[in-house]
Amino acid sequence: MQDFYSADAHKLSGGEAKRVAMARALAIAPEVLLCDEPTANVDEENQGIILDILEKINRENRTSILMATHYLPQSRYLAHHTLTLEYGSLSECGTTF
Repeated sequence: MQDFYSADAHKLSGGEAKRVAMARALAIAPEVLLCDEPTANVDEENQGIILDILEKINRENRTSILMATHYLPQSRYLAHHTLTLEYGSLSECGTTF
């Protein structure tokens, strides 16, 4: 994140801005992290970086992550438990490991 220390916030890419926002949220070492579409509108490279960060903080810091996403493969890759909503109703509950 040192590369962004003196960067102009208006010149950051979408992925860079999301990574900075995630760093701000993680700076206080939360027990729970709420993520709303953490990889939306981000290129594939930055999607991978963001997902790796989420996986790492969950594994190493034992931070619980509640993530809303439209990208089901990503959620199933990262999640230990999933809830799927369709048309405002719960359609699927699952445990993955």
